[in-house]
Amino acid sequence: MAADVRQSPSARKANVSTKGTTKSHFEMIKFIMEAGCKLNASSLTVASASCIYYRFYENAGNCDYDQYLVASVSLYLAGKVEENHLKIRDVINVCHRMVNRNSDTLGYGEEYFDLRDSFVHLELLMLRVLNFKVNFSHPHKYLLHYFFSVSRWSCLGVFQYLPVLRTSWAFIQDLLHDPSAMESSFRMIMRRRRVGSKRWSTI
Repeated sequence: MAADVRQSPSARKANVSTKGTTKSHFEMIKFIMEAGCKLNASSLTVASASCIYYRFYENAGNCDYDQYLVASVSLYLAGKVEENHLKIRDVINVCHRMVNRNSDTLGYGEEYFDLRDSFVHLELLMLRVLNFKVNFSHPHKYLLHYFFSVSRWSCLGVFQYLPVLRTSWAFIQDLLHDPSAMESSFRMIMRRRRVGSKRWSTI
């Protein structure tokens, strides 16, 4: 199946990657974030999609997969995992338009159904490669928990002029670009952020 997905006419015909170039994983995570924003996907969905993308390449041991297709399917699969269901047609059209900027929305034609078949086949392949382990523990809930806990005993109004939550949230999103962050304990990361919060909360 892997060879079918890599070399399938549907993947080539859909033109979901730039021939002769290999996009870095950093760019692919940026692609996932942008597509997630256009699809109104939640932060947890984007985070899970990033984890799925990294873990797939880590376990597949092959760089011959179409990176745009893997990134798109990762986002679609993450939507199922996080119960933030994204319609496959919406994911295909948004990702297709992002790669092919001057293209029109795909109708129910041969090109669309070829790409849809590639989506379904690659989704099954990714699940098998990941041994169906697609649930991840993200730091977002810990951040919100610590934020509300700290805000209760901090100086009154301190969070009104210090963008603590927004900065911390951006910090977490930036971690998605680093594969090593996927291997780190998110609880440890949030514990460090909590220590930092205690230091500036006395200002």
